[in-house]
Amino acid sequence: MYNARLDQSQQVVLKYIFAHNLTVAGYHYTLDAHPEIGNNATLIKLLGAKKLDISYFEGWGWVGEFAKPTDVKQLADKLANIAKDAGYNYFAAGHYATEVFGVQELGKKLKAHFKNRLAVEFIDIPNIL
Repeated sequence: MYNARLDQSQQVVLKYIFAHNLTVAGYHYTLDAHPEIGNNATLIKLLGAKKLDISYFEGWGWVGEFAKPTDVKQLADKLANIAKDAGYNYFAAGHYATEVFGVQELGKKLKAHFKNRLAVEFIDIPNIL
């Protein structure tokens, strides 16, 4: 199953998926760009800002605005409190850490849509990136 566009680790994963008749779905762009439940829109909401009707970086993100000017120290303190409340000892705004919110919000919407008849579980697999 060699494919020059895929690195060796990707090929191993896909080989396992195909051998076990598994289904794979990818929603990276949708979870970044969705104006209501996307990662960027949800982060803006969690930070207490208002999402403006302005997309960012060709529609991949959104611009948020705080009701009043907020200095960086206040924002850092707010982020530290959010992390503490979530049980984290530190805050890391890496690629993975900022892209889990949209899929969690999607899970809530699906559960509500199906009137709690759908079990939803977010499986957090930390990534050092």
